[in-house]
Amino acid sequence: MITLADEWKALTSFLKRSWANAMGAVIALIIGALLGIVYKQSDIVEDCRYAGSFRVGTQAFNCQRKI
Repeated sequence: MITLADEWKALTSFLKRSWANAMGAVIALIIGALLGIVYKQSDIVEDCRYAGSFRVGTQAFNCQRKI
């Protein structure tokens, strides 16, 4: 007879193995998202500095300094 404790141990064991195998992918996704944010912000800053506007998809925005 399988008890609740046996099923709980099997479930926690499965979750620990799955998490250990997926840890690299999770870290890679987080690093990729952070690098994408930094790249896009620097891209917008450069566009504002030289052209005075930037584009996101089909929308164009003007850069204005607020004090």
